[in-house]
Amino acid sequence: MLQTALIISLPSQHSHHAQILADLKKAFNIKELSLNPMNGAPCNQKILIDSALNNVSLVVITLSNKTKNDDCICYAIQSATAKGIKVLGIWDSGAHVEDITPCMVKSGDFVTNYPSDLIDIIRQKPSIWIDPNGETIEKRSIKKHICG
Repeated sequence: MLQTALIISLPSQHSHHAQILADLKKAFNIKELSLNPMNGAPCNQKILIDSALNNVSLVVITLSNKTKNDDCICYAIQSATAKGIKVLGIWDSGAHVEDITPCMVKSGDFVTNYPSDLIDIIRQKPSIWIDPNGETIEKRSIKKHICG
């Protein structure tokens, strides 16, 4: 039985959304969740996010200037991490290193650009961190605390 990946996006999807979907479908069932951008306001979609995280083993987030400071994107990353779900950030076209959300830096598992072999990256230990230009970022050790 395939595990499930949840792709979370704001109304605008990753510029390579269809290709990313096809790549992930090789190893995962796919669920998608489109969030309303919060534009600096507190996240009001927490129940929706928590429900979408049920029975998921991977969360995929687009990294861009649109997601950098979004409170719901941050909440999704933190909630996934608290539940022991791996989080993959994929740089969108035109993204810069400064566009990574601080929550991804603190709690994410993998960061990469696209195109890349997403399934291979997800299976890597230690986790892979690649900047938008394809350069390796210093790998980090992340401690996950799973409650329950």
